[in-house]
Amino acid sequence: MTKGDQLRQKELELSEQLEDKGRQRGRAEQLYSDFEWYASDAQFLEQQLREAAYQSKYAWQLEDTANQMRASKLQLFNDLTDYIDRLKKDERYIEDQLDVLYTEKQKAFWEEEEKRYGY
Repeated sequence: MTKGDQLRQKELELSEQLEDKGRQRGRAEQLYSDFEWYASDAQFLEQQLREAAYQSKYAWQLEDTANQMRASKLQLFNDLTDYIDRLKKDERYIEDQLDVLYTEKQKAFWEEEEKRYGY
């Protein structure tokens, strides 16, 4: 296998990795968006429950449960944000590797041309 073939194979692998990371990021961003919608609806329902349970003996339990839900929601948003940021970082790293690879391919091409024509 020539150096050019090896570089093309590496380029193909990196391109597939980049596409995979892009798909994963797209799914994660869609999940984040869907969860934002869900969270806003849940907040509305929570407010309605709070008003309905106002001064009832279960109001404190409702408030405690709501606090736990808010903490879980915040943790989920933070985890999703971290995951999306990690995927973006991975994509940038792969893009940088592809840039280096393109330079290597160009260099290999010119070396081959030089050998062929004896510049």
